[in-house]
Amino acid sequence: MRHHLTFLAFSIILFGCGSNRYLLTDKDSGKFFLKNRINEENKKGSITNKPLLVLDGIPYRFDKELKKKRLPLAKDDINRIDVLKKEAGIQIYGDPGKSGVILITRTTKTE
Repeated sequence: MRHHLTFLAFSIILFGCGSNRYLLTDKDSGKFFLKNRINEENKKGSITNKPLLVLDGIPYRFDKELKKKRLPLAKDDINRIDVLKKEAGIQIYGDPGKSGVILITRTTKTE
């Protein structure tokens, strides 16, 4: 029984940490904006639930860059989100694009 509980706890931690990789830096419900968008596109079949994120031309892979730290981005920083389906993602980004690609363009701030 103890082994089952240990496995259950480990599974919850493992899956919980992975889903946090797409949270934004916002403190309120805005932190779920990108994660919700990914879930919507996943339901449509356009991408998987672990797409490559490209922020202003810089790729962030689920299992590499996003594993080390969260995306340095808040909801208000986002100007545009484009989705590349799996096939287009592979053509442009190779193997890392096989799960689909989310292209994010930041809002340009004038000072």
